[in-house]
Amino acid sequence: MNRMTSKRYRIFNKMKQYRLLLVPIFVLLFTTGCGTDVPSDNSAVETDGEGKATISVSKTEYVIPPPSSGAVVGTDYLAIELEIKNSGDGELHIDNEDFELIESDTGTFTKSEILSQQEEGYLLSYETIAPDDQLTRAIIFTVSPDKQYQLAYTPPGSERSDSLIIAAIDPSLYLDTKEQLTEPEKAAQAYVDVMLLGKENPDFEKYLDIDQESISNNIKNHFLEIAYPSEDKDVSDQIYQQFIATQSVKSSAEVNLLSNMGGIATVNVKPTVIDFYDARLNYLDMVQTNAVDMSLVQTALNEANIVTSNSLVLYLKKSGDKWTVDLDEDAKNNGMNSSFSNIFYQP
Repeated sequence: MNRMTSKRYRIFNKMKQYRLLLVPIFVLLFTTGCGTDVPSDNSAVETDGEGKATISVSKTEYVIPPPSSGAVVGTDYLAIELEIKNSGDGELHIDNEDFELIESDTGTFTKSEILSQQEEGYLLSYETIAPDDQLTRAIIFTVSPDKQYQLAYTPPGSERSDSLIIAAIDPSLYLDTKEQLTEPEKAAQAYVDVMLLGKENPDFEKYLDIDQESISNNIKNHFLEIAYPSEDKDVSDQIYQQFIATQSVKSSAEVNLLSNMGGIATVNVKPTVIDFYDARLNYLDMVQTNAVDMSLVQTALNEANIVTSNSLVLYLKKSGDKWTVDLDEDAKNNGMNSSFSNIFYQP
């Protein structure tokens, strides 16, 4: 579809003003959102066949799309979440290509260029909705926080002149969500510090909602299984605790946020830690009897190499105002328990 010239846009704008007089024919109701929701007109518009769409904006927030989406670092991306209902008698076909953001000052039309999903069913793609069914999907646009926009919907097979303005979009209203984008990075740093490196981090309680004891035991068990298998549980526990205590002083981790959208965040973790494999070799060389001498264990830990591990990607999920990390049940974190162990023990 050819872009309209400025003259055509002025004509279109006048047509739109006249059309707005007819909106009551199509409008079902008017709602005002709460919190970070956008005030919007829930408008029913004719689509292809017998389908009719009732579309409203339910939520708007800044996001960081995943690197695979082609997102540019430093660019502001706004996710507009839509509730779409088929209020007609036939199937409704709808696509993200049907929606555009119009800059109010210039009339410039922008389509969404972010299509990569972190969680299935978050972004709008080509959808077929049965009569009386509805779905909630998001569309992500590049925006400038200091500009004003309108969200336009053009039914399939229609021209831009037939577009309906769904809502006015003011990105400055959602700057609080932009400030919150780095929270999962802080949560991941706290998680790695406390659960992996034995450090203290005040952000742990502030940003994380996890079963600390259960996860700590899982990480320890995986570690001992591959790094120090022993029938003497008391001895292995002592060695692990001594290892973690030394680790808390000598280790560190570089954490970088990769993405945050739709309640899912990915964070790159690059730890620098004690090489337990090196420590164990030194310990075994020093111990000449079956008796375990904890002072020799400490000496081995103190003299072991410090290594920078391969990077890990940690997945976090939003839970209320906090974040969760599930190493066992979350398929995306599958194997992370053993990965945490492997960074310490790489023969």
